Amino acid sequence: MRLRFIITASAFLSACTGLPPAPPSQCEQIPGIPGPEDFVVDRNTTGDRLIVSSHERRSWRPGSIYALSLSARHEIVEMRRENEPEGFELRPHGMDMKTINGQRRLYVITHGAEQNGSDHSVVVYTVTGNVLRFERKISDPLLASPNDLALLDDGSFYTSIDSVSRGSMIDLLFSLKSGRIVYCSAGSACTIAYDKIAFPNGVIARGSYLYTTASLENRLMRFRIREDHTLESPETLAEIPVGDNLMQTEAGLLTTSHPSGWSFLRHARNAENHAPSVVYQYNNGTMRALLADDGRRISAASVAYINDDTLYIGQVFDPFLLRCRFHTGSP
Repeated sequence: MRLRFIITASAFLSACTGLPPAPPSQCEQIPGIPGPEDFVVDRNTTGDRLIVSSHERRSWRPGSIYALSLSARHEIVEMRRENEPEGFELRPHGMDMKTINGQRRLYVITHGAEQNGSDHSVVVYTVTGNVLRFERKISDPLLASPNDLALLDDGSFYTSIDSVSRGSMIDLLFSLKSGRIVYCSAGSACTIAYDKIAFPNGVIARGSYLYTTASLENRLMRFRIREDHTLESPETLAEIPVGDNLMQTEAGLLTTSHPSGWSFLRHARNAENHAPSVVYQYNNGTMRALLADDGRRISAASVAYINDDTLYIGQVFDPFLLRCRFHTGSP
């Protein structure tokens, strides 16, 4: 067992695939948002914007939700949160947003005061302009280590549970299939929709299908959703090294990749250690790289979105988003 542990750990930590070719792009930082790990697109009458999940993960301080205008000026506003319970602290992670019963709702995964503790939940906010009004908190024993969620039209959602317990190095090093997809009804009752996945990460629901990146299986998967909300066995759409969040765009699905596990862990400890990142686009059976970076422009990229010919990229740790324009037009 000890020999197997050493071999597996060494393989994971030293694994680094080469960066794929990607179109040339000119990038600039949009500073002012700590650890912008995930975002959602909010289209409204005052202009399109990104709602950004922000958390300083190295120090594990409570975080915030920001709004970033997609206009040329890229105004940033920290959204005001109202009606939260006394003593509540937000450490946001994955999230999703929809109009439900005529109101814009933002569902946010939040973690507790201990970085690898067991206190995890989903909080629901009503969005009005730059104000988030707390509506309720969803807790369940099945929400063991939630990573991302996919919101449905009725207020129910799927969430990826990446491991049996948050921060489990055994799960990470041995690529154990201890992760699962959990379904939570609009009434907040949660059930297992699909079991035995090695670190499910980003999730997105479109029509009768649910998509997820299985980070430690290095693949993008698609499930058909049954009428009882469980999931059929998945099909593999593409192979991708340690995929992260998923975003739907007119150009297809976007995801990010962490080609080097060792570099990611070193970057998590110290911002001066760069970690390579790749942004991939999946469309009609084809996967191609839109941006490939060795970490000097952005490290540990976690989410991406295309608006016209501009790519917006979030990351796990450092305090900025990256905005990239492609020299040859839309990618």
